[in-house]
Amino acid sequence: MGGPMCYVKLKVPVQSSVIQMRFNLVQLRAFVAAAEALNFTVAADRVHVAQPTFSATIRNLEEEVGARLFERSSRKVRLTQVGAEFLPLARQVLDDVERASIRMADLVSVRRGAVRFSALPVLYAYHLNQALLHYREAWPGVRLELFDYPSGQALEQLRREQLDVAIVTELSPEKDMHYEPLCERSIVAVLRPDHLLAKEPVLEWKRVLQEPTALLQGGGPLGNYLHQTLFEAGLKLVPEYRVDQIHTAMGIVSTGLALGVMSNITAVALAREGLVVRELVNPVVVRPLSLASLATRELPPAAVRLRESVLRHWHSGGRHAG
Repeated sequence: MGGPMCYVKLKVPVQSSVIQMRFNLVQLRAFVAAAEALNFTVAADRVHVAQPTFSATIRNLEEEVGARLFERSSRKVRLTQVGAEFLPLARQVLDDVERASIRMADLVSVRRGAVRFSALPVLYAYHLNQALLHYREAWPGVRLELFDYPSGQALEQLRREQLDVAIVTELSPEKDMHYEPLCERSIVAVLRPDHLLAKEPVLEWKRVLQEPTALLQGGGPLGNYLHQTLFEAGLKLVPEYRVDQIHTAMGIVSTGLALGVMSNITAVALAREGLVVRELVNPVVVRPLSLASLATRELPPAAVRLRESVLRHWHSGGRHAG
């Protein structure tokens, strides 16, 4: 009869010292059953083994302890002094193992645990509502830790295993990252509906660069890629305004001070306020927006379920809710 090995320190009065014993859970369960029944036949039946096997298990445990745990005769069984002191310790070990088993079952079945997730701020407001709501309703016992790191910082946090999953702008393939594409993230123009250029279905960069522009969050990976792509096309963007907040860009564009230049993901917020979004071409500046996780790390079950929820709702169109 085998089983997981446990290590316990027990004070044995006979020897007036502390002894470290090595025994397994099968032996502990047999001992507790015998201590409660005070009858080896009844105890063997409770743990579903034959009586000779049960008796051998108790003898092996007594050898490990270094003292007899039971006084046995043909008429009765009773605990020795050592057995009486060992009983609460054995019960404590079995209780701890049971609690650990329940805890692990909860983690595996996603009843408990924690998930650390990051996305761009605008995604929480306009694209992730249904996915996160569904996850919270499906797994209420999981602690959902949300962050809004920029893509570069999110990737670094993934590498440090400080995040489980993150939505990032994917600039180039990286061997240590696993990417699952969500959509294309492109640079677009945002303008008032009464602007002359609003009549055009798409806008060329050469024409837009003749107008005052407000560049939103131009220092991120997509912003850097924008400047590189324009440079390769012989163009240069010198914005009149550089802003970091959506509402700042909204105010500038709404008053007609400038055209907004930003990600199509961010432009959703301005379109809801009645502004017009136009695709920018010649060149097109576009990169994948992806769900990233560390390729060398196996995600915990709770993080796997969050990833599945985001992908399912995103591709079903649920990202537009909110």
